[in-house]
Amino acid sequence: LYGDAILSIEKTGFKIIQINEKDSVPTMIVRLLEAVDISYTHNPTFLAAKRPKTFNTEVIIPGFLVENKKKSKILLVTGPLHDRIVQFLGEQRIKIIRIGSVKRYP
Repeated sequence: LYGDAILSIEKTGFKIIQINEKDSVPTMIVRLLEAVDISYTHNPTFLAAKRPKTFNTEVIIPGFLVENKKKSKILLVTGPLHDRIVQFLGEQRIKIIRIGSVKRYP
């Protein structure tokens, strides 16, 4: 969008998100989540076992954990996850959405 187009659209109540071709997928995700005012945890940490934190292993999973109004959790990831991690998250009732980019070929 050029000129005053962005300002004109925003005056009608819409929010404009600008995403550049060179932006990384995580950058795009952050812009979208923040534009719609969704809170998230970047690279969330989970306890590996059901025991106190001091006697436990923490698992950090790259991605963005969001929770909706129904209290269901969704993990947005940009890369593949190991089958055991997928199983681990499933046991915690966390849905996984994998987001990637499409490569352009000349």
